[in-house]
Amino acid sequence: DTEGAQDWYIAVGEVHGNRVIFPELLQISGGVFGPDFDPEQVTETVVGSATFIWAGCDAGTMKWQIGSQRGRMNLRRL
Repeated sequence: DTEGAQDWYIAVGEVHGNRVIFPELLQISGGVFGPDFDPEQVTETVVGSATFIWAGCDAGTMKWQIGSQRGRMNLRRL
C-alpha cells in the first residue's frame, strides 16, 4: 500500500492476444495463517484492475489501477 505495508490481491484474467486483462482486482484481508484460520474472517473487496502485456516468452509489463493510483512494472523471466 502507500504506507509500505503488504497487501494481497487476487484476480481472474481474460486472455486477448498477448494480453491478460484482469477486470476486477480483489484485495484480500482479515485472514490469518495456521491453525487459527477462519474463512469467515476473510474479506474480498474490488479495488481496481490490472493488465499483463507480454512482449515475448521472457518479458512483459504489468499495469494496474487501484483506486486513484496507477502503476506499472516490467516483468522478466528469472
